[in-house]
Amino acid sequence: MGHEHAFSPRVRRILQALCDRLFDPGRDDRTSPGEIGLADMMSRGMSETPGMTRVGLSLLLTVLNWAPVLFLGRFQRFIRLSVDHQTRFVDKVLHYPMRPVRLAMTALFLMASVYYWEHPQVLAEIGHDGLDLLPVDAEDALAI
Repeated sequence: MGHEHAFSPRVRRILQALCDRLFDPGRDDRTSPGEIGLADMMSRGMSETPGMTRVGLSLLLTVLNWAPVLFLGRFQRFIRLSVDHQTRFVDKVLHYPMRPVRLAMTALFLMASVYYWEHPQVLAEIGHDGLDLLPVDAEDALAI
């Protein structure tokens, strides 16, 4: 029995804010995760995953939402921080000395990357046609 979304609207807001900071937040030349609704795409795509996996990811995202108090000394939820503070938080977590902390954020980034980089609009922006994942101009170079 499938669900339309794996995550609640609250958890999707946290996920979207994290994704917005994970993918080159200073770049204006590429589609942002928010523009393509990355959190909703991930939530729908993961709706068939086992229940404990969904619960675990929801818990991880909720913990990350409250973690700025530990990493930045700011008693604010991640989704309420300024863009600069969100970016600093993500950078600190990705480079934290404790391996499990780094791996949790890295795993989240890798999962989000699968959904982000397969979006047709993002693929087109980086020169891929989205069909065989070869650059559009590489097809001529590979022709025999």
